[in-house]
Amino acid sequence: MRQPQFDLLKGIGIILVLIGHADCSRLVFCDLYLFHMPLFFLASGCFFKRREDESFKVRLRKQAKRLLVPYLAFLGISIFCHALEAIIWPGENGVWATLRTKAILFGIGLIGMEQSLSFRTIWFLIALFEVSILYWGLSAIRDLRGRTAISLLLFIGGYLLQSFRIDLPFFIDSALSLQLYYHLGYLFRAKGFSEIRLSPWVCVVGLTIILVLFNQAPVYTDYRTNRFHLSTVPMTLLIVWQLYGLCLAWVNSRWKNAASYRFLERAGVNSLLIFGIHRNFYLLLQPLFFLLPIGTYRISTLLVIIAILGSLSLAQPIEKRCPWMLGKS
Repeated sequence: MRQPQFDLLKGIGIILVLIGHADCSRLVFCDLYLFHMPLFFLASGCFFKRREDESFKVRLRKQAKRLLVPYLAFLGISIFCHALEAIIWPGENGVWATLRTKAILFGIGLIGMEQSLSFRTIWFLIALFEVSILYWGLSAIRDLRGRTAISLLLFIGGYLLQSFRIDLPFFIDSALSLQLYYHLGYLFRAKGFSEIRLSPWVCVVGLTIILVLFNQAPVYTDYRTNRFHLSTVPMTLLIVWQLYGLCLAWVNSRWKNAASYRFLERAGVNSLLIFGIHRNFYLLLQPLFFLLPIGTYRISTLLVIIAILGSLSLAQPIEKRCPWMLGKS
C-alpha cells in the first residue's frame, strides 16, 4: 500500500532536483544541494525491511532489478541523446570530433568517474544500489546504537576519501557517506517519528529559520560530488522532517484533491523516470532556448516545466510496454 505523504515528499524532492540541475543562482543551488539528494536516501531507508528468509543472493538480484536495470536503460537513452545532440548542435570541431569526445567521457563513466556524462545525474541509482546492499548486511546487527555508530564511521570514511580527492569506482565513496541518511530514514519510521503530525505553520517557520541559519554559516556542501560535512546532517534532517510534516498535513487536509496535490503525487510516483531522463530534455532543448531573446532564469524555468511534463507524459506508455525500465516485472 502506497504512503501518499512519501509520494508528495518525493514529488517535491524531484522538482527540486530538476531546479538544481537547471541553471540557477548560487544561493538556490547551495540550499537545494544541502538536502535534495539526502531526501531520497532518507525516504528509501524508511521502507527498508529485512526478511529473515531472504538470502543475500535474493536481495542482490531484487535490488539489481529495481535499480541497475533502470540505470542501464537510462544510460542507453543518455548515450543516444548525447549522440543526437552532437549531430544537431555540433561543436566548433565538427560532429565527429564531438562524438569522439563524448565517447571517451562515456567510457570513463563506465568505471565510475564522477564528472563523466553517463554518471552526471543517474549516479544516484548506482549509489542507492550500493547503500541498500550495504545496509542489508548492517541490518544483521540488532543493536541500533551499534548500527548507528558504524553508519557514522562509514560517513566519516566516505567524507575523508572525498576530501583527499580519492574517487573509488562506482561512487563507493559517495555511497559510504550517504549510507548514514539511509540508516536515519530507517530510524525515522521505526521509531515512530513518521507518525508525528506537525502544524503546517510550525513546518514553514522551521524551514525558514533553518535555511536562514544555513546561509549565515560556512558552506560545507561540495556541489560537484554531493559531499556533506557532518555538521550539515542535523540541518538536513530537520529540513526533510519539516517537508515531510507539510506533506503529512496536506494528506490529512481538505485540500487533498487539489490539482497541485495530484500533480506532486504523480511526480513522486514517477520520480525514478523523471530522475532518469530529465537531463536529456535539458541537453537537447537548452541550446535552442539560448537562441531566444529571454533571460537565463526564464530558460531554466521552461526547461524544468518541459522536463517534468515530458517525463510524466511518457510514464504510462513506458510502464505499460517497458516496465523493466522502472524496475518492475
